[in-house]
Amino acid sequence: MKRFLSFIGWAVVTAAVVFAALCFFPYFNIADVKVNGIESLSEEQVTAICGLDRTHNLFAFNTLKAAAALKQNNYVKDAGFEKQFPNTLVINVDEYKVRGYIPYMNAYLYIDDDGRVLDSRPDMAKQLPVVTGLKFDSFTIGEVLKTDNPRTYAAVKEMSGYFGNYDMLENVIKVDVSDTENIHLYVDKVDVKFGGFDNANEKIMTLNEILKQIDTSVAGVLDLTAATPTFKYMS
Repeated sequence: MKRFLSFIGWAVVTAAVVFAALCFFPYFNIADVKVNGIESLSEEQVTAICGLDRTHNLFAFNTLKAAAALKQNNYVKDAGFEKQFPNTLVINVDEYKVRGYIPYMNAYLYIDDDGRVLDSRPDMAKQLPVVTGLKFDSFTIGEVLKTDNPRTYAAVKEMSGYFGNYDMLENVIKVDVSDTENIHLYVDKVDVKFGGFDNANEKIMTLNEILKQIDTSVAGVLDLTAATPTFKYMS
């Protein structure tokens, strides 16, 4: 029994020595980093948050600490790592997706599917719906925006998807949800009476076709609430 325990002890010590040696062996220094799943963050931002540089050894790199640091970022829902020996690190990031913007005091709040505020910036990173008509007193980055009608977030998420599907985000589309049964869209100078969110896909498909035929730089009103859509320029 003593010999067996002695053997186990030597095996543990040997393994520790080998591991320590590998941690200092330059052959296993991280030479290639692959980042998957990012949309709002850049690879440079991800590696900086992880505190990663080319001097790190793949064996010694603490993935638990790096994952915890990443999840402190407002855009990161979860993160995982894969070590591909001898010198490649794969970082898999699960981001909260920006679905729209809410104007607030000369800035834009970036919101996700659930109305979580991911960021506040003076400009928009890309074309997405700009949501107006929500009432709120304050906000906290990283937390869901508390408004008078949180159900509108689901509508914004779906609209964002439809606009993307129909390639309609070349122009900024403002969505006024102050009355969810009487939603208005604003495309340049055209006021679109959208009504409620029923049959939204069909309405947006119709809107997409009509926008190809009209000049949105001239003020006009497009009514999608009637059985037959109507459009007229304002005099």
